[in-house]
Amino acid sequence: MSASLQQLLSQQPPTTSGIHEAVALHSEAIFKQFRGILPFFLGKRESGPFINLTLPNSVIQSSDALLQTLSDLIWVYKLKTVSFVSALRVKETEDGEAAMKALLITADSKSAYFQLLWDLDFDEHADITASRRSERDIEVLPKELWSQIFSMKVPADARTLSYDRLAERFGGEEEIPQP
Repeated sequence: MSASLQQLLSQQPPTTSGIHEAVALHSEAIFKQFRGILPFFLGKRESGPFINLTLPNSVIQSSDALLQTLSDLIWVYKLKTVSFVSALRVKETEDGEAAMKALLITADSKSAYFQLLWDLDFDEHADITASRRSERDIEVLPKELWSQIFSMKVPADARTLSYDRLAERFGGEEEIPQP
């Protein structure tokens, strides 16, 4: 985990909403510093340290792959809180034009759920020139879905399959933490 994210987490209340705001502030700093979206995942285990991973393109290019990966991460690492940032194309107009946005979702095993969408401006090189927290409310992954994922009782053999899927998606076992 980066020092800046650790510092932001320490400045927020140790709650799901505090994690959400720390990740939001960290993402906004990345927008400014790197002029891009860094798709990443932060998870808090039931006991033990946070898990912090950059999400591969193969995961974020498909909502099914993203949902399966998030579920696998929750089950393998026995996470009680998750927060992730991803790029997202959102239909802006009636004629179907889509705009690139950034999305942050934070959820926990006690049914807390927070979502933040950023409106982004880009230059001719597709670099972010400005970001604004959007007032728009879209539901990408429904709140009820998170409750189901967190409450599932996953047997050990299914967790092994989930770990194997994660290792494949992230490029090998050395790229992900041990359970």
